[in-house]
Amino acid sequence: MVPEAAVQRRASVKLAIVIGSLSRGGSERQVVEFVRSAHPDHAECIVICLSADPGALAGEVRAVGAKVLTVGFEGVRSWKAPAAVARLAAILRAERPDALYAFLFWSHVLALPTAAVAAPHALRIAALRSSPITDVPRRRSLVPLRRPALALVHGAIANSDAVASEWTRSYRHLQGRVHVVPNGVQVREQYIPRASDARVPTIICVANLIAYKGHETLLDALAELTDVEWTLLLAGDGPCRSALEGHARRLGLDPRVKFLGTTADVAGLLSRADLAVLPSYTEGLPNAVLEAMANSLPVVATDVGGVRQMLSCGAGTVVPARDPRALADAIRHYLENADLRSRAGSLGRKEAGRNYRIPAMRDRTLAAVEAFVP
Repeated sequence: MVPEAAVQRRASVKLAIVIGSLSRGGSERQVVEFVRSAHPDHAECIVICLSADPGALAGEVRAVGAKVLTVGFEGVRSWKAPAAVARLAAILRAERPDALYAFLFWSHVLALPTAAVAAPHALRIAALRSSPITDVPRRRSLVPLRRPALALVHGAIANSDAVASEWTRSYRHLQGRVHVVPNGVQVREQYIPRASDARVPTIICVANLIAYKGHETLLDALAELTDVEWTLLLAGDGPCRSALEGHARRLGLDPRVKFLGTTADVAGLLSRADLAVLPSYTEGLPNAVLEAMANSLPVVATDVGGVRQMLSCGAGTVVPARDPRALADAIRHYLENADLRSRAGSLGRKEAGRNYRIPAMRDRTLAAVEAFVP
């Protein structure tokens, strides 16, 4: 049953957003930007983190007056799991949101069924952020848990047409119930001129060091560019760091590759770089590409998810995934052509300003929520 307030289409909906945590990541950043833009004037937002630690970005949400609550979920095999689900149910009963917006696998599996019982009055919406085969736990035997959970949704919001198509092929009951809302990004109003060609060009890759982000392919590609000057900045951390550091050493690249770890100053790094690269094997609508565009930086990225659509304005070049030679050729093309870099960077900033601003993401999200009201 949908609440009377929702049927009357209130100007300000009470929205409970459920996510694992507000750590530094693409989906987490989009949650933060949405809440900062929406709360409290457009929507009353509550962020419910499944983990005990709300994450490094929680302070940005609290700074605008929105609640950040934690559940303490540590996995289905933990003895604390029943208590965590009970805590989630208690929060939903106490807060009585008009809609629940669940991000990523465990939020789908835990929050959607819990809301169906503890807050049956609320709309249940799934956020679809990447390929269905990427957003899964390490124990693949748990993947079937998502199908009955997604059967409970009133609708879903995908961040690109490509992602929406993948999910509706895998979960046919979602057909006709998925709205596409592209990610939002803060866009610099002025073009950022890059430094003189006299210095060594800087390549930046902003991505967690996990297998599907394709860092190994990037290192293999750069190993083919020994006759070209460059420095690579890897902004991000994760379980593959040690293996990637070893791979860089074996290729003889370690003096030119800088592992920066997780950093809050991504915009500062982008402003000092000459070219952004994202070699992922799968994506939805990657923030790394959007942030580069918004900072006047040309992009070379793999042809996955919504990347081709993002760069079709001339902001960069797409190459096949897992193809070091094609990636190397595209990188070389930009490193050797400053005018091309400048032109692509300018076009990217304009495209980000037209179609990927945060207020537009906020308004489209709230319009989608409104559309799910029966």
